[in-house]
Amino acid sequence: MLGFDAVYIQSDALGGTNTELAIQRYQYGLLPESMPNPDIVINSYSSNDMHILSMHRAESMNISLYEAVWDLIQEFVRTVRGTQQECQHDSNTDTETNQKKTHQSPLIIYLDDYVGNEQDEVLETMAFSSALKTIAKYYRIMSVSYADAIRHIVYADTRETWFSSKWYENDEYVRQVHPTIGGHLSIMWVIAFNLWNSITTFCNEESALIELQSNIQSVKRSDGSVYSYMGGEDMPLIQMNVPVNGWPSTIPQGLIPELKPSLKLSEISKQWKESTLQYNSKCSDLKTISSSLGDGKPCPFSWITNVDGMESVYTLTQKMNEVLVQQNGGWEAVKDHDKLGYSPVTDSTGHPHFTMEIKAIQKPIRSVNFLTIRSYGERWKDSRISIQIYRTNKNEIPSEKVIEPEELVGFHLSETSVSYSDSIAIEDGKTEVGDTIQIIVTLVGGQTFKINGISICYL
Repeated sequence: MLGFDAVYIQSDALGGTNTELAIQRYQYGLLPESMPNPDIVINSYSSNDMHILSMHRAESMNISLYEAVWDLIQEFVRTVRGTQQECQHDSNTDTETNQKKTHQSPLIIYLDDYVGNEQDEVLETMAFSSALKTIAKYYRIMSVSYADAIRHIVYADTRETWFSSKWYENDEYVRQVHPTIGGHLSIMWVIAFNLWNSITTFCNEESALIELQSNIQSVKRSDGSVYSYMGGEDMPLIQMNVPVNGWPSTIPQGLIPELKPSLKLSEISKQWKESTLQYNSKCSDLKTISSSLGDGKPCPFSWITNVDGMESVYTLTQKMNEVLVQQNGGWEAVKDHDKLGYSPVTDSTGHPHFTMEIKAIQKPIRSVNFLTIRSYGERWKDSRISIQIYRTNKNEIPSEKVIEPEELVGFHLSETSVSYSDSIAIEDGKTEVGDTIQIIVTLVGGQTFKINGISICYL
């Protein structure tokens, strides 16, 4: 009924992460193998997007919290809409009609469930809701707001703990983002209602359209394209067969221009047509990469904890052993505080390091990405890792440096553990097909560090 051969809903539960992780996973094709092309994607990171991470990000960039969450929401929507999932998959063929199918861009449902008090100013707490409403209308995505449904109930009694978070402990006002079990149950019902309402509305409209099929006419525009016009009880049938001037053109395939203060009405149509040319070019590049790689994966090595079977010390150890050439040197897979990751051995001395090696790359490496934990306390103080990348070409010329060493920080002042996403870009020409790539990670500060995701990618 909805036009899906099979419906897959991507669901992740990786604590301490926000939309930045979701963006990275789509950008570098790090979705589970069981659902590489989900038909429905529900983004429900709003509480973590309004957490201390976004506030610090806004402060560091000298922008408002509203602008920070706006950027996150828009980047996520544009990433999902603009990735390989929209390009035609030539391998998927309908044997009965011998027609190639196109995997459509997934239905994006954005959930606003933030009723926390990370910010004490009421207007600030609504930054996410305000940004989402505008972006949802512009990109024509579905948004669901649990926050709007219960906001006035919470404001009437901020000590209630059924619909919102527990903001008082021993009569002291404390910061808390996540709702209790009552809030989670209520969120489920709000989503279920909105999904059911959308489905019934769609089906009713389809039924009405079927009844009026006899009144649908194909009208030629002046540019030669065809426009479907539906006459009927309220609209007259067209009596002429000449091209009609002034009818709108077909909507371009490419992404609508990014919504920002500088975007002008006088330029939007031109920019949208230009984005379609870029879209077609990108799809062509992605198909070329997919066909040359066989499996179509944009990353020769990647993993994220608690995703696609990476849920235990054993599975993470096995995954890292695929690329380790220097046996740890003081790093190991660990699971503490119910968080899996790759960390220096507790009693290691000096500067523990490990070396990964990717042999005979099939495309130039364009990025190396790390998902890391930033935490607090004495062991995490001054926590830092250094990352060095080298290449040896296929003629076995001695290794040469690909980038200047980069450092990632594992410590922050907030008394919570939060996942951060960091990407190291590699310039064109720095690596070539057939190279062997070595990545050396060294603890250079603090007593510990935790990596909970690595991807080495051709994109």
